Amino acid sequence: MTLKQRLPFMVFPVQAKPLKNPNIVFIDEDLKSFNEFSAMPTSEIVKVVNGEHENFQDLFSTVYCGHQFGYFVPQLGDGRASFLGTFKNHRGNLVELQMKGLGRTPFSRRGDGRAVFRSSLREYLCSHAMKALGIPTTEALALIDSEEIVYREEKEWGAIVLRAAPSFLRFGHVEFLYHHGYKNELEKLLDYTIEHFYPDYYSHPNAYVLFFQDLVKRTAKLMANWQTYGFCHGVMNTDNMSLLGLTIDYGPFGFLEAFDLKHICNHSDHEGRYAFGEQPLVALWNLERLADCLGDFIDQDTLKRTLGTYRELFNLEYLRLMKKRLGLQSSNELDAELMNVLLNFLQVSAVDYHGFFRNLAEKDGLEFIFSQLKSAESKASFDQFKKIYQARIDLEWGREEESEQKRFDFMNSVNPIYVLRNYLAQKIIDQHRYSDQGNKRDQVLCESQRLLKVLQRPFDWHEGCDDLSRVCPAEFLNIEISCSS
Repeated sequence: MTLKQRLPFMVFPVQAKPLKNPNIVFIDEDLKSFNEFSAMPTSEIVKVVNGEHENFQDLFSTVYCGHQFGYFVPQLGDGRASFLGTFKNHRGNLVELQMKGLGRTPFSRRGDGRAVFRSSLREYLCSHAMKALGIPTTEALALIDSEEIVYREEKEWGAIVLRAAPSFLRFGHVEFLYHHGYKNELEKLLDYTIEHFYPDYYSHPNAYVLFFQDLVKRTAKLMANWQTYGFCHGVMNTDNMSLLGLTIDYGPFGFLEAFDLKHICNHSDHEGRYAFGEQPLVALWNLERLADCLGDFIDQDTLKRTLGTYRELFNLEYLRLMKKRLGLQSSNELDAELMNVLLNFLQVSAVDYHGFFRNLAEKDGLEFIFSQLKSAESKASFDQFKKIYQARIDLEWGREEESEQKRFDFMNSVNPIYVLRNYLAQKIIDQHRYSDQGNKRDQVLCESQRLLKVLQRPFDWHEGCDDLSRVCPAEFLNIEISCSS
């Protein structure tokens, strides 16, 4: 049973407002895995994404609420997202499809319900990048742009992303029903969520407890993945948190250049609530707000104990993933100290975060890293790291050339060469500006496809793509990303 069939009290109809003269930027092959689209010509798929196909007019959006920057907002909802429906793919899995940017919904408030190419391209690319890195995420299956003018800080071209997920259910859906007193409806929502997305627990007498325990675990692991790969979400409001433990709502996100726990990727986050180093604790705070809504289904002691497992779950997963980046898989009493000195070095040295791990998997990588350091503090910190790291890899791998190469191969399988650095997307976006469009569309498409290709296989070298692996040039440092889309 679909979301709309089971939870009609959360669903509101949407009238599509198609974009003018839509054009394809991307159509993912996975879209063809759905029976409804497998034999459909490209021109018809564009009509579907643009909300003008006569067989796909039953669109809807959902209502929710949430805590935004720590303050409760009693009514929110899908202000730019219009659900196409639930479809079965070739693996037999049910998948929700929705378009972002199709015009106003009942929850657009004063907005126009549109998305712009700038943010749409970033979301499409990042969804694929996160999937390739093994980070749980919603997916993007199509992107169209248009000749529709959308007004933000300046004139921009309108665009639509078709995105997919097993479900887009959020903490905010639970919060809405709880805070508005809809207890029976909340029970139906929880039952629907467990039945479809936590099916092992559905018939269990403690289904609600097991569901919440699993969600806490999934969220802790998601945060460990974000921190390991230097992903900054930017707007971790409770309504941007998934009930399935997925990364959702790509807004002012960014991947770290240099490691910085205080890095803020959203220029509207003036107090640094969602700074990179705050993300794990913000996720716990958001889980606590969700727990506030579950008191009729789970006793308070159990809720408190379950929340109390979060920190250890996060720490264990973060340590495991970071050790993999260092080429380590076993456990050792040196691991905690190694992690402390590593994070201290990364914070004080300002080396490129992802380049650092790739350099570690080179024959003379340690010497090369040291040669790039400028300050006495960073050199001393690196010497401390190097001493413990060398001892640790000797214990696990030894020093024979054959085992060293195996370690390098293992490290290169988890440390990306290519990351969606903000400047890479920005260079394409700048070519697509309304004020300077000209005849650059072919160039925009070519560069977009080239960047997508390396992000989908980020651990492998791609011939002719060396420029996509470089650190951020000085002129693109500190790009400010906004929530505006």
